[in-house]
Amino acid sequence: MAPLILYFSHPGENFVAGKVRPLTEGNTAVLAKMLGQKVGGTLQALLPVTPYPLAYQETVTRSKAELAQSAAVAWQPLVQEPRPAQPLFLGFPIWWGTLPVIVSDYLRSHDWAGQPIYPFCTHEGSGGGDTARQLTQLCAGAQLHPALIVRGSRAAQADLLLINWLAANYDDCHL
Repeated sequence: MAPLILYFSHPGENFVAGKVRPLTEGNTAVLAKMLGQKVGGTLQALLPVTPYPLAYQETVTRSKAELAQSAAVAWQPLVQEPRPAQPLFLGFPIWWGTLPVIVSDYLRSHDWAGQPIYPFCTHEGSGGGDTARQLTQLCAGAQLHPALIVRGSRAAQADLLLINWLAANYDDCHL
């Protein structure tokens, strides 16, 4: 069964290599598209109903408030939801050492029993943060595979890292 590559990413101003810089495409989106070229399947963005601001500081303010208040973040309907037993590549940035609220809310809304999930994430210094524990809780019963963790500023150069991760973790890898 062809995989689904579902990802949340933030374009606009991002913290990259110690500076705020404008990005036309978020780092996680860059990695998701590279992944799609390797494994095929359906590539789909998890988009909030109310988009995050393009300005870095405004996004920081909003995302910190969502996290502190446990505010729900609604997402736009997906063209394709994961089917049972379909490999799901799940991508997200690490915000404040954790999953963005939209990602945790999405995961909370599904039954992941038996679902093969291959997480991949980008960060700009926090590594994977607390996401391994969170994913284990939010995706109870899933076949959760080790995450690919990439520094966002190096996402476009992560081809070899991506190939090695797939070879080690994805049974249907034919690279």
